[in-house]
Amino acid sequence: MEPYRFADRSVRSHAIPDEGNAEDFAATIKAIHDQYAALCQGNAIGALPSVLDLALENLGASLEELLKVEQKLRQQNKALTTSTQQVDVERLRYQDLFEYAAEAYVVTDSYGCIHEANREARILLREEGSLSGKFLASFIPLEDRNIFWSLLRKTDGSAGRELRLTRARNTPSIPIFASMMVVPGPHGPTGDLRWQLRPLQVEQELERYRLLVAEAYDYAIILTDIEGEILNWNAGAERIFGYMAEEAEGKHFSLLFTNDDCKNGVPAQEMRNAEANGKAADERWHLRKDGSCFWASGSLTALRGGGGVRWFAKVLRDRTTEKRSEDATAYDLRRASRIAQRFQQDMLPQIPMDTFPGMSVAALYEAAWDEAQVGGDFYDAFRLSDGQVVIVVGDVSGKGLGAAVRANEIRTALRAIMRESPDPCAALSRLNNFVCDRALLDGEREHLYASLALVILDPLSGKIACTLAGADPVLVLKAGGANGIRKTTGCTGLMLGVAAHSTYRIEENVLEPGDRLLLVTDGITETRRELPGSPMGEGRLEFLGEDGAAAIATQIPRNATVEQLCRAVLEGAHTFCAGPLADDACILAVEWL
Repeated sequence: MEPYRFADRSVRSHAIPDEGNAEDFAATIKAIHDQYAALCQGNAIGALPSVLDLALENLGASLEELLKVEQKLRQQNKALTTSTQQVDVERLRYQDLFEYAAEAYVVTDSYGCIHEANREARILLREEGSLSGKFLASFIPLEDRNIFWSLLRKTDGSAGRELRLTRARNTPSIPIFASMMVVPGPHGPTGDLRWQLRPLQVEQELERYRLLVAEAYDYAIILTDIEGEILNWNAGAERIFGYMAEEAEGKHFSLLFTNDDCKNGVPAQEMRNAEANGKAADERWHLRKDGSCFWASGSLTALRGGGGVRWFAKVLRDRTTEKRSEDATAYDLRRASRIAQRFQQDMLPQIPMDTFPGMSVAALYEAAWDEAQVGGDFYDAFRLSDGQVVIVVGDVSGKGLGAAVRANEIRTALRAIMRESPDPCAALSRLNNFVCDRALLDGEREHLYASLALVILDPLSGKIACTLAGADPVLVLKAGGANGIRKTTGCTGLMLGVAAHSTYRIEENVLEPGDRLLLVTDGITETRRELPGSPMGEGRLEFLGEDGAAAIATQIPRNATVEQLCRAVLEGAHTFCAGPLADDACILAVEWL
């Protein structure tokens, strides 16, 4: 029997492609499978010898295996394509990280031939073109070559060495710190060598910084990456926050903030502020490991490198004790301020304009210290037993609550003395002796001085008797305007407390209906401003003075109330000095009706 020959030889034209094309391979298997089916059909009708039965059976089994292999190859091809794409992405990412790293990196083979060099390396070596193919040893001076060769022979990643680097363009050599590690690569039997080249000054500064950070026990110094992950945690941070370095490193620095701050996005906002401004102040409550809170003061600083922010450095100090002390002090100050304000209100009673028949009275006070709202200036108006009214403004030395207490003592003593004797000269003499004796009786080291203007007005006749103890003159604003303003300058005497047994004089006048009295302390008349065009540092000042206060008063319409008159004088003083007054100020105005 002749051996069987295939009538159709098209099967032989289907060969598996050399390049492994999956689609062609699948088509080939399908063609073979179709021809196998045809053979099986021919054998069924007796056209084929029976000796081929076993061969056909074996061929069918082989085809089934080929189909399974084809499907498996197709799946592996898809996985290989995905893996190749991921490798390409990681390779590009590595190239970017390598190229734009803040440190100078060079990759060589085991003989020192350069394969790769990043931007910082080209800058360090002063090479504008590619370094590929050059030997790193060519940049090392001859006297340091032995050090370089010893580093090259060490493949165990041991510590680096100091050596010098000769750069291009005939520049002098510089000391550097070179370290090397072996990385897998296709060049040489021992793999590639990655070199880190760092100027020695930078290395010394970094080492000094590391030592400083490690030993800083009073300050928490924390280094994070751009995402806020903690990279370094010093001993101070361990002491203040309670986390050991191995517990904190690798976690986000938001674990240092309270839950409320985290919910409000404070950590992220702090990083944004530091990135935008270079530094962000941080003074708030922070959280310890045990859940307790403490008050910390510090900052978050953005550290730049390679053209952008690379790290953040957070420096904090525990100020809980100081914070509690400051809060307690602030509370005491607020409490003392409330007490002082209440005291000042009692000392400077509100005087309705119609308190005294036949006359209108108004007073205004402003303290130089905004914190306390109290001072040594005071005013008073009270009626004597014979119907006459005493008008007083005074200024006690000092500021704040102490001056207010002393002013109240003088005001109370004056009321008692005037009720015993309505003579203003005798009253001031007795009050002066009281002030002089006060320091001796109470054993106070600081002597007390006070200026005072005293007017006794008869509401029925309009007669006034004025006496001054170191105070500014009383201004008489005439109703008709014919005589303008008169000053009571003939009754000036020594300040209270200067000398015991001092005597004082009286100046008497008669008011006309509508005339007004204006009494001010030196907080108004000594309001000052720097003269325009004054050379720097000469301090040429202009004072408002008595005439300036009088000029302000004359500009007030005659139909204005005495309260409006007081307010206008105070506002005029503020306008003159273009700001707050340098001393306590007291204004009292009286109109005889």
